[in-house]
Amino acid sequence: EFEHIPGIDWLGRISGNEISPKQVSSVAAQLGKKQVLTETFGCSGYDADPRLLKYIAEKQYVHGVNLMCHHLYSYSLSGQGKTDHPPCFSKHMTWGEDFKSFNDYFTRLGYLLAEGKDCVNVAVLSPMTSVYLQYMRFDEKAAKVIDEKFSAMQGEIDEENIEYHILDEKILARHGKVEGDRLIVGNASYDYLILPYAPNIYSSTESLLSDYVKAGGKIFVYGDAPEYVDGVPASLTYLKSNVSLKQIKAGGATLIDGDGVEYTHRNAFGLDYIFMVNIKGEDVKVSFDRAYAEVDVLTGTATDVKGELSLKPHSSAFLAKSVGEEQPLANVKRKCDITDSFKFVSSTDNTLPLDFINVSFDGVNYSEPRYVYDVMYSLIKEDFKGKLYIKYKFDIEEVCPITLLKEVDHGGDYAVNGIPVSFETSSFDVRFCECDITEQLKIGENEYSYVLDFYQDPIVRYALFDPEATESLRNCLSFDTEIEPAYLRGGFSVNGRSVAVPKKDAPVSDLVDNGYKFFAGAVTYAGKFNSDGGKAVVELSGDYMSAQIMVGGKTYSATLDNKAVVDTVKGENEITIRFTASLRNMLGPFHCKAQENCISPYNFRIPYGEKDNPNFTADYIVKPFGLKKIEISFVE
Repeated sequence: EFEHIPGIDWLGRISGNEISPKQVSSVAAQLGKKQVLTETFGCSGYDADPRLLKYIAEKQYVHGVNLMCHHLYSYSLSGQGKTDHPPCFSKHMTWGEDFKSFNDYFTRLGYLLAEGKDCVNVAVLSPMTSVYLQYMRFDEKAAKVIDEKFSAMQGEIDEENIEYHILDEKILARHGKVEGDRLIVGNASYDYLILPYAPNIYSSTESLLSDYVKAGGKIFVYGDAPEYVDGVPASLTYLKSNVSLKQIKAGGATLIDGDGVEYTHRNAFGLDYIFMVNIKGEDVKVSFDRAYAEVDVLTGTATDVKGELSLKPHSSAFLAKSVGEEQPLANVKRKCDITDSFKFVSSTDNTLPLDFINVSFDGVNYSEPRYVYDVMYSLIKEDFKGKLYIKYKFDIEEVCPITLLKEVDHGGDYAVNGIPVSFETSSFDVRFCECDITEQLKIGENEYSYVLDFYQDPIVRYALFDPEATESLRNCLSFDTEIEPAYLRGGFSVNGRSVAVPKKDAPVSDLVDNGYKFFAGAVTYAGKFNSDGGKAVVELSGDYMSAQIMVGGKTYSATLDNKAVVDTVKGENEITIRFTASLRNMLGPFHCKAQENCISPYNFRIPYGEKDNPNFTADYIVKPFGLKKIEISFVE
C-alpha cells in the first residue's frame, strides 16, 4: 500500500500457485498503482532457456506483474558468483545476441498491461488473518490446511476462467465500502464476492460483509462460514452462498473458454484486449465470444483469429479488438523432417572442468582426489590456517592447443607438469585469468599445481556452522581465501574425462554424448531442403538456448519461440543453424543428485563432506544439448 512500485520475488522455475502476483497486483489495481515489479528467474538454473524464462515471466504478467528485475547480473562469476542462485544475465550468458529481443518483448508487454485497466468484477477475500490465528512456528499443519484449501479454491475458479482480485482485510478496512449491492475497494468495484475457507475474519471485515449481504450483494461461500471474529468465537450463519460459480461466470466474469488457460482482460487506448497463457504441457483450444486479432507484441502485426485459438504448451497470446486484420499464413501443404541432412560445420571452444583436487599440507604427501568444495568447507569447519599444496589432474589423449582458465586467487608457484606458468586476465571474466599450456602438456596424465596460504576470518566459520547464525549474515558472507575449479578450453572433444581430438561428426541431435559433454558455446550445422518457393516455417525441437537460422542470405531467430518463418526459393535451398548451449554443463551443479527445480548454492557445495551426504555423487550429472528434430513446413 505504501510503496511507489510494489513488488514480489519469484524464485525457481514454475510455482503452481499464482497468489503472490495476484495479491500484489490486486492491491495495485485497488489503490491506483500503475507498475508492479517482480524480481524473477533466480534459482531457475543456468540451463533455463529463453523460452522457459519467457513462460516463467508470463505466468506472473498474466496475473498483474508488468515490470521486471532480472536475477542476476553478475559482474563476475568468480567464487560465489558461479553458485549465486543462477542464471546470470551478464556478458557471460551464451544467448546475449537475443537478449535485446527478450527485453523488448517484456517492456512492450508490460507497457500494454500497465496502461490497461483490468476488467474484474469478482473479489476473493484473503484468508491471511486465519493463518495468523492458526500459525505455530514449529507446527505448521493447521495453517497449511488454510493454504491448501485456498489453493484448491483458486483451481476451481481458474477452471471456470473467472478473473478476480484478492481482498486483503487491512486494505479492506482502510479503503472498503458498500455502495448499493456492490463492494468498493479504492478504485475497484465488485459485483461478486467469494469467501474462501477462512475460520477467522476481522471485525471491520464482518461489518462490511454484513452491510454487503443486507444490500443484496452476491456472495459465494467456499465451505463453511467463518467461526471467529478477531479470534473470538462468533455466529456468522448469514454468510452463505446466494450465487454459484457458474452464475458468477455468466455475469460477465469471463470472456474465454479454455481448460488450462490463465488470462487477464483489460482496456486501454480505446481497445479491449486479452493476454493469455497456456499453463498446461499440451495443446489447448481457447474460444471467445467476440472478434479478436492476435497481435505480435514485438512487431505490432495482427492476425484475425475468428473466435478460436490453439495454444501450444506453455505459450501465450495477446488478443486485441478493433485492430486492422492481416491474413494468417495459409494452410500447411507439406511438412518434412530434415534433421538428418545437417552436418557439423564448426564450434567455439570446448571446455573440461577440473573440480577434484589432491591436497597436501607438506608438499610431499597428497590426499586422494577430493571435490573442491568438500575440501574448502572442511578446512573452514576445522578452522585451518596455513599453507596448502594443490594439484588438479587431467588426461590428454592427443596434444592440441589448450588454454588453462582459472580464477584470480591468493596462490603462487603455478606450474603445469612441474613447469612454471604465468597467467593474464581472461576475456571470459575480469576475475578469471588464463594461460596457454600447450607446450607443457604430454600424452597421458597431466597436473596443474599451485601453493596457497589458506585463511578465513573467524566470522566465516561462525556464519556457516554456528546454529545461532542468521540467514542474513550468511547472505553477506565474503571469503578471504577460496579454492575453486579450473577449466581446460580449446578446440578439442571430450572422451569421458579426457581431452581428445576434435570431433567433426557429432550428430546435431546429441552433442553431450559425442564429445561436447561440458560445452558452453555455439555450434554451427548446415543442411539442405527442396522447396517450391515462398514462405516456410522452420521448427526446432531439442535442448538449446538461442538459435539463428540462415536461409538465402537472411538470418532468422528461433530463440523466444522454437520456430521461424523463412523465405525460400524454388529448388534446392541451403540452411545453416547456429545454436548455443547454456553455461550449465561448464559450471554445474554436477554432483548434486537432488532434483534441480530450484538451484541454490547448496546444489553446488553439497555441504559438507561428500562421503556423508546422500545427495552427493562423484559422477558428473549434465544436461542434454542438441536439436532432436528440425522440421520445415511449406504453406499454400
